[in-house]
Formats: sequence, C-alpha cells, structure tokens
Amino acid sequence: MRLDRDLAVAAARALPETVDKDYLTVIRAVPVMLHSSGLAAAAAYLLSRVRPTGDGGPDRYARVAQALLEDAARFVGIPVSGPPLPILDALCVDEAGYRLAERRARSFAVWLARLAAARHHAAGART
Repeated sequence: MRLDRDLAVAAARALPETVDKDYLTVIRAVPVMLHSSGLAAAAAYLLSRVRPTGDGGPDRYARVAQALLEDAARFVGIPVSGPPLPILDALCVDEAGYRLAERRARSFAVWLARLAAARHHAAGART
C-alpha cells in the first residue's frame, strides 16, 4: 500500500494543477508505450515530439518526458537536474538500474494517467 501512496504523491507533484485535453491524451498513451517499447524508447519518442510553445512554457511532450525521467532517476538514486537527455543517458549506464527505473516508470505512468484524468474531469466539472 505504501508504494501506491508514494507513486500517487509523486505523480500528483509532477502534474500541473489543471490538465487540458492535449496533455491528458499524451499522458494516457505513456503506459502503453512503456509496456511495449521500454523506458528509453518511450522517452526518446516523447522528446522527438517536442515543439516550441508560443507562451515560452514547456511543451506537453517535454513535461511528460521530464516527469517520467526525473522520477525514475530519483528512484534509482541518480541526482536529478537539467534537461531530460542527460538524465536518460545516466539511466542507461547501468543495466540493473535501468531495469529498476523502467519498472518504476511503468507504475508511475499509470498513476500520472489516473490523476491527470481526475484533474481534467474535475476542471471540466467546474465550468
């Protein structure tokens, strides 16, 4: 039970306060990507989809990739800072650490999707 609580808390902290439809769509696809392709391939795909945003804020794909990689890195004890590609590189150095990070990322992505859906629907209910 504690693991689920820890994952839920980490996911809640990683999500923006309001979740729009586009962000929810990206997040919902991540658990399947992780299951079918693995952490490195899923992160690489997300990062390949990043486009500059007009408001200067991070793109939805960048936000999801950053949250996923930062949580996985923290879980295996890698100091987290900076852009996602160096974090991904650090995760891929050790095979055993990578496997642990990938397992964590799968569980984390499920919680991200659950909480993002809840926040999206709660925002819709208020309007």
